[in-house]
Formats: sequence, C-alpha cells, structure tokens
Amino acid sequence: MCPECGELIDAEVESPGILGYEGESQKLLCKYNDNFWIYFYSFETAADAEAFYNYERGKSDEFIELTDPAVQDWLQMNYIPSDTRKPDNMHCELCGVNQCECEGGYFHDGTIAGHIYASVTQKSNTEDVTRNDVYQKIQSIQACMNGTEPEPEETNLQVNIADHPLKNMKVIIEDEEYTTNNEGMVTIPENGSVTLQFSYVDDNPYFSIYIDTEKHPFEVILTIKEGKIKKAVLYSGENVSFWPSKINLNLPIEDFDFNKIDDNPLIPESALRYIHFTEALEFYQELGVTFDKPVKIILGASIGKLSLPIPIKAVYLDYKIIMNKKATLYSNWRPFIEYHEFSHYAMNQMYGDDLFKEMTKSPNHGGFANPTTTDSWMEGFAAFMAVVIANHYDRWWAEGPLEKSPAGYPMAGSLDTNYRAWMYEGRAEEYAIASLLWDCIDSEEKKFYAKGVWSLSTSQVFGDFFFDGWDHNNDGIATREEISIGVLLMLFGDPIDSVIYPPNIILIAGVTEDLGDFDIEPDMNIFETYDDGDDILNEDELENMAEIIDNGYYQKPYKIADKWIELYDDDGNGNISLEEAKKILKVHEIIMDLQGKNSTADWDDIKTWLDSEYLAPFMGKLINKFCMGLPDDGWTRDEFDSYILKNVTREDDDYTNWSFEKLWGEVLSRKHKDFSSVLYWFPIENEEERKDLFWLLRLHGMYQKKLKGNGVYDSGEAYNDTNNNQNWDPGEPFIDYPPTWTISPGDIYGSPSNYQRIGRNSTPYFKGQYIKTPDGEYDISYIIMNGFNITDVIVYSAESEDGMLYVPIPP
Repeated sequence: MCPECGELIDAEVESPGILGYEGESQKLLCKYNDNFWIYFYSFETAADAEAFYNYERGKSDEFIELTDPAVQDWLQMNYIPSDTRKPDNMHCELCGVNQCECEGGYFHDGTIAGHIYASVTQKSNTEDVTRNDVYQKIQSIQACMNGTEPEPEETNLQVNIADHPLKNMKVIIEDEEYTTNNEGMVTIPENGSVTLQFSYVDDNPYFSIYIDTEKHPFEVILTIKEGKIKKAVLYSGENVSFWPSKINLNLPIEDFDFNKIDDNPLIPESALRYIHFTEALEFYQELGVTFDKPVKIILGASIGKLSLPIPIKAVYLDYKIIMNKKATLYSNWRPFIEYHEFSHYAMNQMYGDDLFKEMTKSPNHGGFANPTTTDSWMEGFAAFMAVVIANHYDRWWAEGPLEKSPAGYPMAGSLDTNYRAWMYEGRAEEYAIASLLWDCIDSEEKKFYAKGVWSLSTSQVFGDFFFDGWDHNNDGIATREEISIGVLLMLFGDPIDSVIYPPNIILIAGVTEDLGDFDIEPDMNIFETYDDGDDILNEDELENMAEIIDNGYYQKPYKIADKWIELYDDDGNGNISLEEAKKILKVHEIIMDLQGKNSTADWDDIKTWLDSEYLAPFMGKLINKFCMGLPDDGWTRDEFDSYILKNVTREDDDYTNWSFEKLWGEVLSRKHKDFSSVLYWFPIENEEERKDLFWLLRLHGMYQKKLKGNGVYDSGEAYNDTNNNQNWDPGEPFIDYPPTWTISPGDIYGSPSNYQRIGRNSTPYFKGQYIKTPDGEYDISYIIMNGFNITDVIVYSAESEDGMLYVPIPP
C-alpha cells in the first residue's frame, strides 16, 4: 500500500527474456499521481538495468536509480507479491498471518535484486512536466518509502499590491504564525491553506484592520494546490457582508497581487490602506515616536454624528481609527485620511492617555467657535503631518495635479492657501494652523511650476471660480469692466490672494490692510516721515517705508518700490509726488469703504466706486498689469485659460524656510496643550525671524481683534451648532465678528480671538489651576527662570468668572 495515497500497489514479475534482454526484473506500479505513471524495477545487475532502459527508451520520461539504502530496505520489506512467494517462516505484512491468502499481502525473503530503479512516465492529456518536476516527485516517493511523512513542497509568496509589498503582515499556516519580510515575502506550501491577516506585527503588534466590527482582524484565506491559488475566502469574525464577493481563482503563486484576487473592491482597498498605515507608522518611528499600544482600524463601520457636513467620515477615538463606507471604498481622500487619523494616534502615544483625553473634550472641528485652540491644534497638526508624510513617500499614488502638488491636501485643497482662523464660519482655524506650519517649511524650490499642474488649477480654480464669477451676465465673455470689478472683489474676502494672485495684486491687498482706517490729511504724515524734504518719495524712501511699517509686513521679494511706482507714478518720472501720494491714500480709502460694506454691496454699488475719480485710473493700471493682452471686447473662457497657463505662477509668500527636521525637533516633538504653546516654542533667533513670524501670523489671522461687531449674527460668523443641522438657528451661541479683520493698533499677535474673548483661553480647563479673585480682567505674568536667572517673562490677559481666575500651568 502506498503511504502517499493509500492505494494498493500492483506488482508482477517479469519473466526473463520477455522484454528482449537477459536477466530478471520485478515491476511494481503505484497509481497515486494524477499526471504520472510511476513504475519501480529491481535488477540483478546495473547492466540489466541499462539493457532494460535501452529497450524501453522513448516510453519512459525519466529512469532513475534509487540508491538510498532506506528506500531499498523498504522495497525489500514490502514489494514481494504474496501470490508468488510465501515462505513458511515469514508472516504477512498486511494481515499478520503466516501463509495467508491475502491478495496484495507482502513478504520478505531477501530475494529481491539490489539495483532498484524508478521509471516515471507522463500520462496523456496532462500538463507538461519538467525534469525538475520529475525529480521532485521521485524525492517525494523516496521519502514516502522511507516510512516518514514527506516534507511539503514550498515556494515563496510575495504579498503585494501594485508592486508595493505589505510588510510585516501576519501569515498563518497550519496554526503557526509567520510574518512577511520587508519585501512582502513569506515561504508557504505549494499545497494547503494560507491565511493572510491584515495585522502589522514586528516583534509586537502595531495595528490590525477590521471590517464592519472589531470582532476579528480581516483575513483573506487562500486555498493553494500545486502552486496555484484556487480559492480565496474573506473572514472578519463573521461572514463579511460589507460587499458581495465571488472569489474563484486559478492564480499562480508567482503572479499574486491583491488587485488580482477578485473584483471585490474591499480586498485591494484594504491592502492599500495597510500600506498607507505602514508608511505612517514607519515615518513616525523614524522621528523617534514609540508605539507601545496597538491601534484597531475599522473599515466600513457606522459612525455617529460628527460635525462634518460631508459623506466621507473618519475618526480616531481611544486607539481606534474608524472609517465609514464612503471613506473606505474609492475615496479620493486616500491616503490623507489614513495619514491624518494615524497622526492623531501618534499624538496620543506622544502625549500620553491622560493629557490626550483632556485635550479631546473640546467640540471636534469646532474651530474658532471653541473656547480654546486645543482642538484646532490637534486637527491642524494631523492635517499638516498628512501632507508631510505624503511628500516623504513622493506621493507615488498621485494621479491628478492637485494630488501631485507638494501642498495638495484634498480636504482643504492646498496648504499653500493662506487660511485665516475665522473663515468658513470659523471651521478654517485648523487649516489656518496647518497652512501656517506648511509655510514654515515650504520654499520656492518646493513649488510646482509645471503646466500640467496648472491645467487643473485653470479649469477648477481659475475658470470655475474667477472666470465664472467675473462673467456677471453669464454670456461666456468676461469684459474689461467685469474683470475690473472682479479684481476689486479680490482685494477683500477669501485668502486666495497670496496663493495665486500675481504680485501686484498681493501688494495692493497688503497695502489696504497695512494702512488701515485713516483720513487723507492727518495721514499725510506717513509721506512726511519718509520724505527727505523734497516732496518726492524716491525708490529708497519707499523701500524704507515698506520695511519699517508694521515690522516688515510687506513682501520683500516683490520689490515694493517698483510696484508702487508702477501703479501710482502718473507722470512717469520714476518717483511718487505729494499729489500722487494723496491719490494713493484716496484709493485706499475707497477700497476700505468698499471692504467694510462687502456683505451688503451690490453690483451697481461696486460699479459706482469703480468709476470714481480716483479709482478708475488706478484700476485701469491694475487691470492692464493683471490682464496683459486683454482684448477690448474681453476674454472667452478658452482665452482666459490660455492666458493663465502662460502668465500665472505660484510664488512663496512667506520667508520662513526651516527644514522639517528643525520644526519637528524644536517645536512639534514637544507636548502642546494648544496653539499658543506651539508659537511659544518657535525657534526665533533674531529680529528678522521675529518679523517673519509676525508676517506668518498675519497671513493666517493669528491675532486678537478688539474691534467690536454689530451684536447680531451675520452669515459666515462662527457659531456653536447645538442641534447639528449645519445651520445657525436663533438662540445658538455665535461669535460676533468685527466689521473688518484688518489688523490695527492694539491688536495682539497670538491665538486668534475677537472682542468678546480677548482672553480667549488657549488651554482646556484643568482642575486645581484656578485662583480665587473678584470678577474682572487681570494681567497674568509668567516668570521663566533658569536657576537664579530670569530668562523670560510672559504676560497675558484673562477674565475672572464666578470669582475664579483660571491660570494654566505652562507645558
């Protein structure tokens, strides 16, 4: 009986001379293999074997001598037919009875010849075999004859998707656990069952992916036969109902790719997320973050109400990353969701559970409406780190221009946008923080100038936003008048100015903010201050004025003097006279008036301002500069797109170009309860860097605005959406915005706030950090000491409520 297949082995004795050669052979046939006939022969001499082989040549694919003594002994013991030799002194190996009549019983009398061969012949209509296949079969047979279990034939499986390996993935084979290596390789049997579990294990477990619930990590169980994957079954603690599946394969092991397993999208989507979570994990490990508690990643799960007016939702909560179905399947936010949520997990590990849980008590994504900047700091950190991680891996998955752009972040468009904290009903505060951090490390070298990138910006940003907005009558042509009014509108409103506007537009937007509210005559002392007495401001004087006003607020790379002279030098003599300067101030006065009425101004109001004595010539120059080559009859959409592609570039609008390593090492690697703490640790080493920081804070609205609002809710103001219907309803608390957010004397750089919350607390309230005081506003001073030396003094204002003044302990 063949121990490999359990079949009885037929045996017969060949009589001498029947096959045309001298000598005797014994032929034994085993039918255990589907593709081969395998015969065993014994010969008295090697010459007999050679003669037999020469006679049989062409009938046998391989004719191999079995030289292993153990194999020979096994044959001697088992392959003597009972119907030809029944020695009295030997019992039957099959039934144990002497001289039995068992058909197929075998005895041993030591008479089998010593030269044993195996002849292997391929059956007809079967798969082609190679010489190596035959040798492997013979080796298996020899092991079988040796009375031992044959070693399973093994091969290497690379667990990957789209040529990206799944590292350190748990693999289960016959209840033994293994992991893939850095190339995604693991040794598996050519026949049997292999379980691929979506768990990252490197000595310790780090994360596991689940489906629907957290009952059991997601697994793909492969059935393998003769080196081919025949079937794959999904398992996650119960039948996976997340998506219907039809999995029936015949995939060679060497061709394995999760994209080829099935048309079920859950498999490749899970594999891609495994890769992206691995990338995030390894990135933070390189930064020195220690992960001592694994995180569960639950895909396709139901999520309770979040303050996100979008169908794609994901949340990190208590060592769980939960993503709803919209975020799991075909999300164009991948992998930023993974990087973002994993960054919350990383912060949790860095800060510790107690501090992190205290920080999560603020309403999530409440932004400027929250009493603290804590939640905005947590979300801003995650958004910024998601972009950094994406760039670290060269955005290998990216397809569209926005995804390829170094600042591209699908949830916010681009971190090159200068979000202000109060924008979009205050929800932009987290993006203001993220984009500010991005401004710290971006530079001209990191910008995208390729036209392929601008092709998307043209159609989706410039065209859909600017052109459609300028084409007031929707006739498909943006006229000079319509564009003039559109440019005026760009001077106040969204913070797109420093992202995509040409330098002269940025300049004017900056000037309107810097000069603020004024009257012409009193403010002519600005002119007198910088004029050397000849009633003319020349280039050097203008540059000096631009450098000094507001601590270097103006944008140095744009050569302020050139831009001012270009726009306001009416007589073309290269200087700005006293009369020309008055026109400048009058233009700003008109624009400031328009800016203050932005929410109520209509098209006719704007046209009236546009046609004014002072503004019309100014706007004419501005339009000629912005729209070089604009035909008198205006632009069509295609003409506009063509102009933008040729003339608009993105430029770095800040001057802080730290390395990420510096920002991480000196700032982000520390524990911060809020964004004020982050700003405190910014590595400011000289006056120039202090000016640059103020410029960054101004770009992103990071200051306390003391100007009072109108006391009623206006569209766009931040509010607490207590009923979570994504709209402000009477009775819901709101933040009363000032008529303009332009920074003015008395406003203080730092965490953003308004007149209602000048002492907007920047940290969550902790027990035991109150001082009993009468109600009122107090100045609180922190004295920082190093030994006996005072190294710094920090002063801020706070208001006592109910006799309790909260005094947060610095981190």
